Formats: sequence, C-alpha cells, structure tokens
Amino acid sequence: MNMSQLNVPKLSRANRFIIGTIVGSFLIQAILKTTMGINLSNYLGLSSGRFFSGYIYQLFTYPLVSRGLLEVVFNSLIIWFLGSELETLWGRKKYLSFMASAIITAGVVYLFVGFFFLSNTAVYSYPLGGFAGLASALCVGYAILFPDQIFTFMLLFPMRAKYFCMILVAMELYQGFFTPGAAQAWGHLGAILGGYLYMLVISHPATKKYFGGGGHQGRRRKAKLERSHLSIVKEDDEKKDDEPTIYH
Repeated sequence: MNMSQLNVPKLSRANRFIIGTIVGSFLIQAILKTTMGINLSNYLGLSSGRFFSGYIYQLFTYPLVSRGLLEVVFNSLIIWFLGSELETLWGRKKYLSFMASAIITAGVVYLFVGFFFLSNTAVYSYPLGGFAGLASALCVGYAILFPDQIFTFMLLFPMRAKYFCMILVAMELYQGFFTPGAAQAWGHLGAILGGYLYMLVISHPATKKYFGGGGHQGRRRKAKLERSHLSIVKEDDEKKDDEPTIYH
C-alpha cells in the first residue's frame, strides 16, 4: 500500500493578513470593474505619469492591484510557503521590514526606469501592480539562506534554490531588455534588489545586533528547514527502511 503525505508550513499571522488583503482587494477590484466600470489599477497602481503628477500614495498602494486570478493564487502560495518560513525564522518585525524594503525599492526602480528611459512610451503611464515582485524577492531571500534547498522549476524540473533564482533573475533581465513590458520586469528586479540589500544590511556586524537573529527558536527552525521544507513522502510497507522521496 502506498501513502502520500503533504507537509506544508503553518500559515503565520502576518501572512494570513497579507494573503487576506491580496484576495480581498482582488475581489473588490473585480466587483468594481464589472458593476461600475471602475479600474482600480488607474488609481492604486504605480505609474510614472501619475506619480509625478501628485499621486505619491501609489508607491504604497500598488501591491493591492493584481492582474488576474492565477497571479493572486501563485503569489499567495509563495507568501504562505516561503514567507511563513522566513517569518518563523526572523520574527515578524524583521520579516515585515524585509517586505517593506522590497516593495518600496521595486516602486522606486520602476519610477526611475519609467521616467528616465520610457518617458516617451505608453509604459510611462502603465501602472505597476501586484505582489509578483515581492514573491520573487521572497524566493531569492529564501535561496540566500538555504541555497541547496530543492525547488521545482515550472512544477516539473527539480533544482537547487540558488540555480532556480539565477534563472528567475535571468528571465526578468531578458524581459527588462527585450520585451514591451520592460518596466514591469525592472520593478520585479527592484523588489529582488530591495530584499537583497535589506538582508545585506542586517547581516553586517555593525547592524546585526539591532535587528536580532530570530532567537534560539529561529536558529532551531533554520536547522530544521535546511533538512526539509515542503515534502511529499511516499511510504511502502515492504520498504520502510528506504529513505523517503522528497519533492519541493
């Protein structure tokens, strides 16, 4: 008899609120667009054209605008699986600071690229929205801590987290240089940069003591995560001594 067991991390309190906000704002956006023809991305999404016309608040509201259902589902799963692990390891304050750094840096980079390089194109007024950049930053942050953890690329090809993130960054760079939606890709790269710089700053000896390291519980959690993350364990009654097959 074969039995499969799926182990997933517990959804943390902060990420429960974040995912609820993502789903709730997506539903409100869909209802307003369907019933009243109001597109919230024009008001909450971040665009160089509107930002430099006085819509400064868009730098903080743009993550609330999602492009579609698949984006909402994918980003929510990344925040659940990876974000909950990082919050457990770091603590809520440090984790939320990481996310804020990624979100703000993504917005600044998007505005910079739009203003200086795409001011004469339609992208100048095209709004950035969603948590896609933040999801990428979480992947990279997780890979920095656990480079040899196994991810599944395109849900088919297992590979180490460090190689997965190299491919992720390379894809964003390609889109940034060679596709019409270049600024969107640079926004995602900005989120990755913001998360990386935050981790670089807090790991520096001069600042590390002010941010903490997650405490004894966080260190024990990191040791556990280095052994296993998201796994499907197949057991065979006749071969119980065999090592489990693990897919991430």
